Amino acid sequence: SNMQLHWGMSVFHYDITDAIENVTIPASACNSPPCFQLQNIGEQTNNGVEALLTAYLGEHWEFHINYTYLDRDNKSDPDILPLDTPQNSFFSYVSFTANDQWRFQLSGEYNDDRYSTTDGVQVADGFFIGNAKTTWTPDEHLQFELGVNNIADKLYAYDEGFYEAGRSYFINARYRY
Repeated sequence: SNMQLHWGMSVFHYDITDAIENVTIPASACNSPPCFQLQNIGEQTNNGVEALLTAYLGEHWEFHINYTYLDRDNKSDPDILPLDTPQNSFFSYVSFTANDQWRFQLSGEYNDDRYSTTDGVQVADGFFIGNAKTTWTPDEHLQFELGVNNIADKLYAYDEGFYEAGRSYFINARYRY
């Protein structure tokens, strides 16, 4: 049983002088609240780290995990909260390659809560969704995938109030020449 590991890490820091954000404004300022306006919010600092690990377990099994941490701070006005970005997110999969033609994969994705308005009134809850797919490659040119996303039919949203599709099925075909 031969095991190989591949790993990586990125650390980042951004100082932004003139950050633009979709700022929440009073409901009386538009016809259909909530109301937003692109504004220069001044100085913002974004710090984070991304890490990944892929383990190849023999010739048949592969395991992968990816983690991202993101801390966004508005230095000019801390009351204006960052939109649409979870502080923590994970993605992982495990796959089994039966032979040259067949591969089976289970994957999962987790995202923390995220602000949908800069005043923090609307927050999209954190969520976990799971997916599965089977890949058949009958020859070097042709590949078919069959799968299901959001297996548990989880109700989730990236933006509070705007829910993503429930369980969905897909079939893909690819021809390489």
